Amino acid sequence: DKLQAKLNFDIGHFTFRRFSANNCKGLLTYKPHMAVVNSLSLESMGGEISGNGIIVRKYNGDFSVKTQVQLNEINIRDMFYSFNNFGQKFIIDNHVKGILAGNISFSSEITPRLKIKKEKVITESSFVINNGELIEFEPMLGLSGFIELSELKHITFSTLENEIFIKDETVTIPLMDIYSTAFNISLSGVHHFSNKYNYKVRVLLSEVLARKAREVKKENEEFGIIEDDDLRHTS
Repeated sequence: DKLQAKLNFDIGHFTFRRFSANNCKGLLTYKPHMAVVNSLSLESMGGEISGNGIIVRKYNGDFSVKTQVQLNEINIRDMFYSFNNFGQKFIIDNHVKGILAGNISFSSEITPRLKIKKEKVITESSFVINNGELIEFEPMLGLSGFIELSELKHITFSTLENEIFIKDETVTIPLMDIYSTAFNISLSGVHHFSNKYNYKVRVLLSEVLARKAREVKKENEEFGIIEDDDLRHTS
């Protein structure tokens, strides 16, 4: 196999399983057992994607894949759906909404039938989500002893910024602050592809008490009872 080629491509539309894209452009360089894509740009999932990637065929027939991509104005729910929730179940397309921007470095191995080998996945990502929503996200529902379940089932926030790392079939989420319209939460944890997880969730107690006080005051006022409320915010 001595074939070598370099090709500028411009594809108006293509679909692969759940993923579809428009105006896909880039430079493809092929050498025996290796393909490299540079200056990739395409439109998909409501936004734009750019980046580079390399695919190398191994001696056992599997493919080694490495990519670095930049995301801009991506519909995060469409992204999770298009990539089949990235082979995990702890947070799926039904759990999240928002507009995503960020950078992703991804590597893995793929079988000849184009199945990703989960144990080989290594991902580093940094991202910002605007106008976000968390919908029935299981780690949040565990706070129902402190906050009304109806509020935990659907959390909205203006901006969320963090990093996510994936290695050894484990998703690691560093500490991040979620400033929602109802309350503020700090969250960190690890989640295994087997769906075992360990999360640390922190809610400022003074905020919870202040909310309860406002609710009690509202109920009392509705029944004609008015009390002087001098609750102060403490940390």
